[in-house]
Amino acid sequence: MNLFRVLPSIKSLRMLVGACLLLSLFVGIGGLAHGKKPNDSAAPVYLVNIDAVINPGTAALLEHAIETAEAYSAAALILRINTPGGLLSSTRDMVRAISESKVPVIGYVGPAGASATSAGAFILLSTHLAVMNSGTNVGAASPVAGDGGEIQGTMAKKIMSDTRAFMRGIAKHRNRNADIAERFVSEAESLSADEALEANVVDLVVPGFSDLIKAVDGGEIQFQGQLLKLALSDKEIRQITPRFIDHILGLVAHPQIAHMLISVGLLAIFIEMLAPGLTLPGILGTIALVLGLVGMQALPVNLGFLVLLLFGIALMIAEYFVAGFGVLGIGGAIAFVLGSLNLFDGPIPADQSNTILSVSIAVSAAMLLATLLITGSFIFGSRQKGLKGKIGEAMVDFDSNGYVLIDQQRFSADTLEPLRHGDRIEVVKIDRNDRLLVKKAQQNLPRTTDESDNEVKQTVAESRSMIRRIEQAGNRIHNHEFKNRIERICMIADSILSEIEADPRDIRKARKFLNVYLDGAMQVTEGYAKTHSHIQSGQLTQNFRNVLETIEATFLEQQQKLFEDDLFDLDVKIEVLTAQLKREGIR
Repeated sequence: MNLFRVLPSIKSLRMLVGACLLLSLFVGIGGLAHGKKPNDSAAPVYLVNIDAVINPGTAALLEHAIETAEAYSAAALILRINTPGGLLSSTRDMVRAISESKVPVIGYVGPAGASATSAGAFILLSTHLAVMNSGTNVGAASPVAGDGGEIQGTMAKKIMSDTRAFMRGIAKHRNRNADIAERFVSEAESLSADEALEANVVDLVVPGFSDLIKAVDGGEIQFQGQLLKLALSDKEIRQITPRFIDHILGLVAHPQIAHMLISVGLLAIFIEMLAPGLTLPGILGTIALVLGLVGMQALPVNLGFLVLLLFGIALMIAEYFVAGFGVLGIGGAIAFVLGSLNLFDGPIPADQSNTILSVSIAVSAAMLLATLLITGSFIFGSRQKGLKGKIGEAMVDFDSNGYVLIDQQRFSADTLEPLRHGDRIEVVKIDRNDRLLVKKAQQNLPRTTDESDNEVKQTVAESRSMIRRIEQAGNRIHNHEFKNRIERICMIADSILSEIEADPRDIRKARKFLNVYLDGAMQVTEGYAKTHSHIQSGQLTQNFRNVLETIEATFLEQQQKLFEDDLFDLDVKIEVLTAQLKREGIR
């Protein structure tokens, strides 16, 4: 008994495997992401470094740090600031996160030589307690264009007015010198640590980070509308390091890289539109475009990575239903892993975060492997066998190698005649490597079964009539060599007709052979039988011998090619035979 006859349909099997893999993904990672919070009786102090250009990556890092500190009921979160500034939009996100924090946030500019410049000034002044290391500075927060140049015209006035109000509001909210803070924006003023302390811009100046905890311990700050006494002595300080997604966001947020991603993405999508079916440019272009839009902040980070996640899942599922030869699956795995980086943005330790990333990569790899195994081992070979004679269409323009669409599934194919996108094609052969050989299909509408049967019967009958006439003409030729060769030609022709009767689909492939080769053989044989009886010419005899040799050799070759489903060179052979008949003076 054939085991595969009792198995579910291939489509059902693929859907079942896909559903199981997706279920295992969400259950497995969900269990990791929602694991029990460790029992930590002594509330720690968390430390995170904001030491790069302010962009979506640093904003995401700060939000993650605040969520982690809140989850573990931290005594405080220290922001060690050393930044030249960055995007105003990301700065607003960071200020908002600090204002909504459920744990005290201490801003610390350090070590010596560090600065809280531009966006860093906004962040420092928004913290519950602003501390500077000796030898540091703060200020110079005037808005500039993305390339560092000056903003011109009415837009400059609007942005300047809005940014001044933003800075003034932050300073007033924390009871700091709003006039000096506003001059950071309007006049690009900058202050040293001691000057900032004297001007009531910051709350404390310390010699170094080791003195920070001792200096702030026991102090009182305004927190959530009331005084809070800080108790930080003997607290464990835990470092929060950037996650992989923070590095990714920091990279794509660079103006030049974001612009390049958008440009390359649009170009790749345009290439896919010009040549549908290439697949790879479309997939990589979409991923690059989404990342570029996230980097330019034209697309929210959460939404952008959700798009990548869903795009990756869709591609990996599509691999089950389309013969993508791994391109869809690999592209889907890349998009899925990138999208999943932002999926579990919870307050989890670094080791669990790395575990989740590893599980995400492993699951996507497993889905890809399952796709390739099912598509390649169980489906691809079996479905190829039934494609002979199938009609489809070319998905791209190609002269030798390309892609065709058959029964809504894509296949890689070879052709020996140029095809253009949308041309109807017919599968004529499957080679040893399971690649399809196709040719341009006739544009006639498909006939009914009765019409096809009648066509085959009529064609075979006409062909057998021509064979009988060749035999009769051979009997009138008084040359033993020629009679034997004509008999062999007729036997080969009979064999070809028998093959056509056994597989009526071959009638289309053999039509030119029957109409040209067989008809030519009949005319040349009848012509010589009529001529040689009253004209004795050695040259004519040699010409007829040459033509018979050509006909026999061609009949044998075409018989073999008919068996191999390969008649691509038929037109060339027809032209050669026709030219020879005319050259020999027999037609």
